Amino acid sequence: MPPYYLAAYQLGAWVLQSDPIALPDAFTMHWLMQQLNLIWLPLLVGCLIFGLILSIVGYFAVRIWWVIQVRLMWQVRQKRIKLNEASRAAAATVDPPSPPLGDHGSRSID
Repeated sequence: MPPYYLAAYQLGAWVLQSDPIALPDAFTMHWLMQQLNLIWLPLLVGCLIFGLILSIVGYFAVRIWWVIQVRLMWQVRQKRIKLNEASRAAAATVDPPSPPLGDHGSRSID
């Protein structure tokens, strides 16, 4: 998360045209709390911009993935249908078996 927040802060400072603060050698929570009144607005603006951009990219990435998956599934379905039709056509060309000779199970009473 720190690289994300640092990049968001840098982006927010650039958009707001403010000078970014220099990071200290020893980054501590005490230093962060002291600088919070200077960094909250650029950080918020940067996070909003990143959130907006990444949500749009994510939306289109998922949409493209979904379309690809549906097309692949339709191709599999079409192949399965063609295979079934071919096996039915092959079975239809075979002559049906002839009925057995004889009385076919019927008995006559004499």
